[in-house]
Amino acid sequence: MKKRFLTLFFIFIFATTALAATQYTLSGVSYPIVVNGQPMAFTDAVPMNYQGRTMLPLRAVSEALDVPIEWDGKQVNIDTIDLDKLKDSCVLVEASGKDQKGEFIAQGSGVLIDYDEVLTCFHEVNNASTFKIYYDDSVKANACKLTDTAENKDAAVLTPPYKDVKPVKIGDSDEVSIGDKVYVVSCPKNDKNVVASGKVLQFASINGISGFTTSALTKEGSSGGACFNCKGELIGIVQSGDDVTRSDIVPINAIRESLAS
Repeated sequence: MKKRFLTLFFIFIFATTALAATQYTLSGVSYPIVVNGQPMAFTDAVPMNYQGRTMLPLRAVSEALDVPIEWDGKQVNIDTIDLDKLKDSCVLVEASGKDQKGEFIAQGSGVLIDYDEVLTCFHEVNNASTFKIYYDDSVKANACKLTDTAENKDAAVLTPPYKDVKPVKIGDSDEVSIGDKVYVVSCPKNDKNVVASGKVLQFASINGISGFTTSALTKEGSSGGACFNCKGELIGIVQSGDDVTRSDIVPINAIRESLAS
């Protein structure tokens, strides 16, 4: 169903009510209305009091938060994640080298977890000697260095030659629950930073690694792609998957613990 910015009034209450994993606090019946500690700014759509309840037009909420609102007649959904900004911190990874079969080029995905750290999958860079990354704006970074690995979690870290791209915020993968909505940003088949959304399906062993599967569908080349929660926080990377049923995610907590050991 199309996203609609409605002028219908919706009961938008109340303190510590979580929508799309964001805290909304209503201070008083009129101004100020505070969202995440900041007052909401309205234009011509203001709160009103109706039978003892404070109500806001959905359009006002959309404008104040600068987010889309979707209403299917039964439920209002508000997503506060900014996928365009997250894409800026996601990259296409290209690794090349020579093994027993001859020269090879492997293509995968990655995400900046620090200004000088690109997280990707170990199996994408294994046995390679040359590494390149491609940012969302088509800029290519040659001469990346492989600086850390955690083969037991299928994770590796590359260091780009320049360090002026903002990294993503790291979340807590121990808080992941079945049914949580997630977003996967990856680079399948050289198509940079494709977004797939879905839900956490189950916790499972993924090629011997404890992780979780999601209904966000991925294709070849998505390994190392970023998995975000509804707060826009990184909770894992794609280890494997298919474009029919699932994507398999290695939790970020397990990766960080292995890289630190």
